[in-house]
Amino acid sequence: MRFVNFFIRWGIRSLALSAVVFGPGIFSVQEILENPAKPAAENAGRILTLQEIWRVTDEGGAFFFKYPNRLRIAPDGSIFLQDEEELLKFSADGKFLRNLFKKGEGPGEMSPSFSYQIDGRELIIDDGDLRRLWRADQDGKFLGEIPMNKQVRRGLLGTYRNNLVFYRADTPIAKGGIPGFADIPHVIVLMSKDGKSEADIQPFFFKRYLVPGGGMNWGNAIKTTSEDGQFVFGFHGRDYLIEVLDLEQKKIVRRFRREYSRIPDPETKEDREWRENAKIPKTEYKTDIINLVPKGPQIWAATSSEDPEKGRLWDVFDAEGRYVDCFHLGAGRTLLRTAGDAIFVLEYNKDETYRLVKYKIVV
Repeated sequence: MRFVNFFIRWGIRSLALSAVVFGPGIFSVQEILENPAKPAAENAGRILTLQEIWRVTDEGGAFFFKYPNRLRIAPDGSIFLQDEEELLKFSADGKFLRNLFKKGEGPGEMSPSFSYQIDGRELIIDDGDLRRLWRADQDGKFLGEIPMNKQVRRGLLGTYRNNLVFYRADTPIAKGGIPGFADIPHVIVLMSKDGKSEADIQPFFFKRYLVPGGGMNWGNAIKTTSEDGQFVFGFHGRDYLIEVLDLEQKKIVRRFRREYSRIPDPETKEDREWRENAKIPKTEYKTDIINLVPKGPQIWAATSSEDPEKGRLWDVFDAEGRYVDCFHLGAGRTLLRTAGDAIFVLEYNKDETYRLVKYKIVV
């Protein structure tokens, strides 16, 4: 258990007792839907039966899988995958086409910390280090920069109608002295695609433990948009709780969780010495949720529960936040994205290499 500097949590108990003051307005707290420990599905807890469609490896040497992430699918079926100093493009049938990454600060170039989104036939490149936002075609050709306030650091989440969807971390709302916990607003922002206007939406909140000269985020800060872009699903903390922000209504419309048996978080001697030296509280349990993946109207939540043979446990919630199913993918598999009745999975091999596999879900 190694602590990292940006590791975040917000306390639902303190928030549930009062309204949240943010900017000029006051946001009411949405009631939490409580789900039982077991879902409705009779075959819950199974290992999904999968049928392989195709697989991709880096054996040819044209690219290398190091930390593959952020798999996205263009309207024409083209597949994009981000890796260390790589933005890889594949055809719909898994054929490698090109690497769009060009390191630098000029037009069409980016820093290693970039992220991206797909907007129709174009890519939007969010270059965090350079505080720059620009458009490219699907072959990486520079199409133009989108003006933005370079003094404000943001994270690009997606697009919704004629807007880009960002989050912005604001100044901590201190609860007491230092050392101690502080609430961090992660404000959802809608910015027009031409960069000329923007509006703040209701924030998510999480906690950070502050110490002199720094601090530690207390849990995970996960945000992902629904397939149609209207909803932002969020998990901000250590305890099981999912929130849904509706960009049309501009507010959180659902909050839900389920009874969950928490997983102890072991601490090595090295971890304990580091934590005690930094004067950081001990975390007794692992963070309950480590990822959120939308599938149609559902949201799939990767939990901290993991079986050596079955792999990680995924919980399934319907559009209303009801706990309807759970499953395992099998050991060594990480879900990157869903697409209809198919899923894209990253598989970790015994020789410490990766392969990208597209599967059809059979059962």
